[in-house]
Amino acid sequence: MVEDPAVRTNDGGCDPLGGFVIGTMSYDERPNGGVVYRVTPDRRVTEVLAPVSISNGVQWSADGTRVFYIDTPTRCVDVFDVDPRTGAWSRRRTHIRIESAKGFPDGMAIDEEDGLWIALWGGGAVNHYDKAGRLLETITVPGVSQVSSCAFGGEGLSVLYITTSRKDLPASQEPNAGAVFSVHTSIRGAPQAEFGG
Repeated sequence: MVEDPAVRTNDGGCDPLGGFVIGTMSYDERPNGGVVYRVTPDRRVTEVLAPVSISNGVQWSADGTRVFYIDTPTRCVDVFDVDPRTGAWSRRRTHIRIESAKGFPDGMAIDEEDGLWIALWGGGAVNHYDKAGRLLETITVPGVSQVSSCAFGGEGLSVLYITTSRKDLPASQEPNAGAVFSVHTSIRGAPQAEFGG
């Protein structure tokens, strides 16, 4: 799937049809250096979206008809329609736009109400949006700027686990960077699909 040594995989997830979707990016983060692929349950690889720059969070709506996707430099969460037979994406449009002062959207989780929880790289927080894309709350991560992703877990999927990064930070700066944080939420996370192969 990835034969170029200058390119690596990044975030991914499984769709409701049992396919595994994974995005790529170049190590030097050059624009348009990546592709989003889909691996079918019988191990066939197809291209879903190209080009992308820093492929990140991907989540599906509860009814499986839409997919939410982040290409970090765009500062947007885009939404696509999903073909119910093939899993292909179409009709791209902007769902959420992140203000430049708030950092860059990175990893993402989805709750049982189709709300999105978006890690903000350089923003030190996770933003929670409702299914219409309206900002409901901001969860500040103490003493850390590089918030990389989040996922629901714990009893009843009522805990949001938040990952952070130490990338390019000196040891004396942000001592909590690289730690995993957790916060109890009032909304449960959505169950995640599994690979069908």
